[in-house]
Amino acid sequence: TTALAYTQDLRAIFQSDCVSCHGAGRADGNYRMTTYQQVMTAVVPGNANSRLVRVTQLGGSMYRYWSGSAATRQAKADQVRVWVVSNNAQENR
Repeated sequence: TTALAYTQDLRAIFQSDCVSCHGAGRADGNYRMTTYQQVMTAVVPGNANSRLVRVTQLGGSMYRYWSGSAATRQAKADQVRVWVVSNNAQENR
């Protein structure tokens, strides 16, 4: 399987589902997600307990904001987890 990377895989998801509240004009929780560097302030590469992983998984405070069907929302949560934990939150591949 191809490793997930921010630029190729996660950026579009974050743009569609997260930056309306965590973007340039609005930073809920004092957290912005418009750039890789900003996203990484809530990520410890390889660590499943990173804040971004915790809040985006089922039961996490941000999970309900994933768009799409239940299966799509779970797939997005899984992608975030795999990107951080298995792919060390790499920026590019």
